[in-house]
Amino acid sequence: AALNEADASIIAAQEGLRNVQQNTLLEVATTYVSVVRDLAIRDLRRNNVELLGRQLSATIDIQGAWLVTDTDVALARSRESSAKSQLALAEANLRTNRAEYVRLTGRPASSLQYPPLTRKRPVANMAEAIKRGDTENPSILAALYARDVAKFAIDGVRGERLPEVSLE
Repeated sequence: AALNEADASIIAAQEGLRNVQQNTLLEVATTYVSVVRDLAIRDLRRNNVELLGRQLSATIDIQGAWLVTDTDVALARSRESSAKSQLALAEANLRTNRAEYVRLTGRPASSLQYPPLTRKRPVANMAEAIKRGDTENPSILAALYARDVAKFAIDGVRGERLPEVSLE
């Protein structure tokens, strides 16, 4: 029973390690995609600030010809200010996710590209996905082996409570 308990304990620990590795890989991949996304958002926000700045200048220029009101100019300023604050937020989010990527990988995110899209499915249907999850998920496997460890420990305690016979 003690040998079985030790074997199950080792396998449970290995599955626990596999779970940590899987979660770390997921976290790195998620952060990588977040950095790529945040770069695109920052670029869009930057372009928006430039566009709204040109619109504000144009609005101010035609205000002198009495074609727009002070309210129109105030609205253009407001839109530009809002775009600048959205750009600042996008830059902050980008810095945050870049720092998270460095924390996870130990190196800065560089040469980033959109991940390739694939139409290939890892499983054919939901039933297969559930079956694979039940048989391959390291969290589930670690729990099953931890259950086995407990069963073997119980068997060991039961064995210790049995009567003993000694020959002299």
